[in-house]
Amino acid sequence: RIVFRANQFGHSRASRTAVQTTLLVVGVYIISAMPFIIARLYVLGTGHETPLRYRMFATVIYMLNTAVNPYVYLATNRSLRNHGKTTLAKSVHGGGGGDVSRAA
Repeated sequence: RIVFRANQFGHSRASRTAVQTTLLVVGVYIISAMPFIIARLYVLGTGHETPLRYRMFATVIYMLNTAVNPYVYLATNRSLRNHGKTTLAKSVHGGGGGDVSRAA
């Protein structure tokens, strides 16, 4: 049985987390882009347009990738998650709006 220690290969926990986050972001992108890519390949291969409902579905799923990315980062980055919780708590409880409320 081979047991690898955390830093045996010089990889820190932060770099492993960064790799996991990157793979997750790329995976979510691929999943969200597949319906759109399939629709385009169908048109190229057959010369017929895909049904409007499918095109709309594929386009919306493709665009939702942009909305999902912040949640991916929040799920994988503890520091960002803690900062978000602090910011949300301040805005809900009226504490320390700071420069944001005075900017205008």
